[in-house]
Amino acid sequence: MSDRATDYNSNDIFKDAIIVAAHPDDEILWFSSIITRVARIFICYIGHKSEPEWSRGRVKALAAYPLPNIKALNLNAAEVFDCGDWQSPQISPFGMKLRRKNCNKNNYKDNYRKLESRFRELLTPYSHVFTHNPWGEYGHEEHVQIFRVLESLQVEMGFTLWVSNYVSDRSASLMLKYMTSFDNHFICMPTNRKIAKTIRDLYAQNGCWTWYPGFKWCDNEAFLMLKPVIQHKRYIGRAFPVNFLDIDEGNTRATHRERLEKMVKRVNRLINRFFKNQ
Repeated sequence: MSDRATDYNSNDIFKDAIIVAAHPDDEILWFSSIITRVARIFICYIGHKSEPEWSRGRVKALAAYPLPNIKALNLNAAEVFDCGDWQSPQISPFGMKLRRKNCNKNNYKDNYRKLESRFRELLTPYSHVFTHNPWGEYGHEEHVQIFRVLESLQVEMGFTLWVSNYVSDRSASLMLKYMTSFDNHFICMPTNRKIAKTIRDLYAQNGCWTWYPGFKWCDNEAFLMLKPVIQHKRYIGRAFPVNFLDIDEGNTRATHRERLEKMVKRVNRLINRFFKNQ
């Protein structure tokens, strides 16, 4: 298999492909390049008990959604953001191991079971599933959970699983636990800023845009093919593209460069430590 992006830019792959996203807005943050191409977009968590205005706004926004291929599962979020230990992250059968005592661990486990049951039924017609990566993009425990559900179902159902390529310094440690599981098959595509901004504005108008207001989309994004767990091999020297997230919109360009250099140095240290321990 070559160390190059796979040419999947024709529409053929997307005729029976879906996106599975955790929350409304995730589909345009991490999958904008393909949201107009896939057969269906599934959004998992709509309700947010601690932020009822988000819940109401999401229902209104999805009712006015400009694309016909959106479907909400209408689960309530477990609200476990920042409950994992991102310095020394550990996975669990239900997503990530949650460290804080006041986290909704039971709701997190229940959501895993609900998602597994729903998707076992919903994914039957589809051959390609695009979803969150194992480290949850910038580091979100519910993104990790979505991936873990679909990773489990991939073995059972046989679909091809593709994950996004976004990462931050917060989630880099967890990314390194998976980096030897990827081969070099990936799709690289230009982001669709026009539709992403249209949908962002819809969420903002309904009070449920939860990401940074000045967020700037990357020019391109990639999707990495993940083999089923039973086929995982350990690779040395595999390469795949990542989009590092700069989530501090107030920084100057000079500060951004400094942050990026610091982030790259940290990732390099983590990589060196990772391979020393192998």
